[in-house]
Amino acid sequence: MAEQTALEAEERNRRHEERAKQIQEEMDDKNMEMNTLNYTPMSNAYFDRKKKRNYDPTTVVYL
Repeated sequence: MAEQTALEAEERNRRHEERAKQIQEEMDDKNMEMNTLNYTPMSNAYFDRKKKRNYDPTTVVYL
């Protein structure tokens, strides 16, 4: 029983860390986008592709 509880706690911690990383990446991307509004169309295309990729994880982006 204690082993099962430990495994569940470990899984919760792992999911929490993954979500925290995802939130941090989203915040970083948003900050980068806000700081690069005056960049070239190529930069804008990069952010557009990144946004689309975040909504559809099956999309493959070739750079």
